[in-house]
Amino acid sequence: MKHSYSILIIIFHSLFFPISIRAQLNNADIISVPSGTYLNIQNDLLNNNAGVINNSGTIIITGDYLNDGNFNSANNSYVKLDGSYQQIGGNNTTTFSNLIIDGSDNKECKINSNVDEALIFNANNIIIGNYNLVLSPTSIISNSDNTKYVITNGNGSLVKKSTPLGTDFLFPVGDTLYSYKPVTLNYNGVVDTFSVRVAKGLQPTTGNDNECVQYTYFVEESNINGTNASLKLGWNSSDEGSLFARTHAYIWQYYNTTSSWNIIPGLPGSLSNIPSTDWYYGASAIADLSSSKNKFIVRSYNALTLDSQSTSQSVCESNSTYFSVEATGSNISYQWQENCGNGWSNIVDNATYSGTITSNLVINSPTIGMTGCVYQCIMMNLLDTITSQPDTLIVHALPNGFAGPDTNLVVGNSVQLNASGGNTYQWAPPSFLDNANSPNPITTPLNNIMYVVYITDSYGCSNTDTVNIEVDDATDIFIPDVFSPNGDGQNDILYVRGKGIKEIEFIIYDRWGEKVFESSDLNKGWDGSFKSKLLSTAVFVYYIKAISYNDQAYERKGNVTLIK
Repeated sequence: MKHSYSILIIIFHSLFFPISIRAQLNNADIISVPSGTYLNIQNDLLNNNAGVINNSGTIIITGDYLNDGNFNSANNSYVKLDGSYQQIGGNNTTTFSNLIIDGSDNKECKINSNVDEALIFNANNIIIGNYNLVLSPTSIISNSDNTKYVITNGNGSLVKKSTPLGTDFLFPVGDTLYSYKPVTLNYNGVVDTFSVRVAKGLQPTTGNDNECVQYTYFVEESNINGTNASLKLGWNSSDEGSLFARTHAYIWQYYNTTSSWNIIPGLPGSLSNIPSTDWYYGASAIADLSSSKNKFIVRSYNALTLDSQSTSQSVCESNSTYFSVEATGSNISYQWQENCGNGWSNIVDNATYSGTITSNLVINSPTIGMTGCVYQCIMMNLLDTITSQPDTLIVHALPNGFAGPDTNLVVGNSVQLNASGGNTYQWAPPSFLDNANSPNPITTPLNNIMYVVYITDSYGCSNTDTVNIEVDDATDIFIPDVFSPNGDGQNDILYVRGKGIKEIEFIIYDRWGEKVFESSDLNKGWDGSFKSKLLSTAVFVYYIKAISYNDQAYERKGNVTLIK
């Protein structure tokens, strides 16, 4: 049932007049509520067409309020939304002197709305969606807390005109029910209007979202002129990313012009804000709150500290070495520099250097010409720049080692090797050597062999040289047919001669078959005697059994004549 009012209704302050039906104004209908009086509409209030509502008292509505006409609010007048879920809508923006949020459920703006004096929270929230809720220069917000605030679940903002200078002004905003994210603004400069909203997620992403509170705070001023603002942003523990650290919390501001998040320097950390929110962090000296820089987040970020670094390096020529630093902090960048007498210059990766923009600088095959060069690392992040202490590079020349000349010898013979140029020596392989750690070892090789000697000087620098030994391992056995043990020094002793003989058995018999001489020593021959008596001229039989160095067996038989 619809009722049309075409007369001026005046309700005296001593009366409380409830209208329990749906109130609808059409055409030139007028409702006037004088100061000190109450109009209680226990349903929707629809102000259609050219209807007029003049409110100087208090209008209590339990249903929706839709305004297509005129709504005039006198100073100290009130509209109280006192029902369950209620909408503020229509086609015409309403300016409320005092708007009271109460009842048993949330309220929602379906149109831009204004408040001249006070936005009063008695219970529940007001949802503004894609519309702005605008507070006049003199208006205030009262009774808000973590259960009673403005829900900015769209593109609409809570707007405060002519925000007070030098005073904390609380914007009680959140993005959903039970998600209170208040913003406190303290502004100095030319008087300005600010809009605030909060939205779930990082807009845009930081690339390190697990280090952030998972919300974006939008704070924007109408005119850019001498801005000097500070912000306090609140959040709860459940809003934090898995790697967020409250002790290193900072406010970050997004610059559309550079597509980057920029840290606002200050003392890191967060402060308890219970019961409003669990935590908050503040930042000051914000110089620009324009539309291109209106996004803010809370992100943890570690300052830069240098924990340790390598010392100066003494290295042998052509041996790789490195310098290193150990630092902690967020997003550290590194740049190594060198100074070889002409000032500091940045190093780039090339055949000599690698890791020039990491914590480890590798120097490949340094040359003698690099000795005396000094190196340092510049470490940077958004908060700090630290330079390591210069480290000096000393490059020692390799020893000029020599292993001696190449040699030829017959198998079974020995030769002494002769190395020089160092303090210590190591021969490889150690085969056939009497001492592989001597500069002058003796070798008795059984086959061709190449020795490598590692020559090390007092700086620990090593060089190598090689020596080749060619071994004649052919076997040859020879014994003379005649010998004359007459003491003239010529052919007095009968020897078995040859080469490549490792073992020998040498026996001589007389013509009756009696053994007159026997030897297993190649260097021991027969002097023509038997039982210490020099024998007379005669023909004797010899028998030779030999084993060569390559383990082949040989036998020889023959006659030899002893003459005097």
